[in-house]
Amino acid sequence: MSISKGTISIENKWNETIKKVEIIYKSNESEYDNAFVTYNLSNNKTLNDIFNISYSSTGKSEWIGNITTSDGIKWSSGNFLTCNANKAEYSHIMISFDGNKKEMHVSYPRFNSCAKKMNPI
Repeated sequence: MSISKGTISIENKWNETIKKVEIIYKSNESEYDNAFVTYNLSNNKTLNDIFNISYSSTGKSEWIGNITTSDGIKWSSGNFLTCNANKAEYSHIMISFDGNKKEMHVSYPRFNSCAKKMNPI
């Protein structure tokens, strides 16, 4: 198993401001989950390379996304979304929130992309 370092960018395509974004990441190579939190992400904006991350480039990678919209509704992707890096090293991981499809997308550019429905909680 191999650990690589990269960055996380967060993109808001939810059609409104997101007041809070919480990303939880876990890998089978670490006993601890990682949490990344940011606030006040305007619609159609991207926070590029906002977080640094050590991630599994060959093992199992799992993600949860939770957001709170400007109208106070909380949305969650629920259980972990498995989205492996497929040997992506030093990747700029993009996490997007799509308000039209009500989905969270995790993308390791040029390597893998995954999506999961989000539901109000």
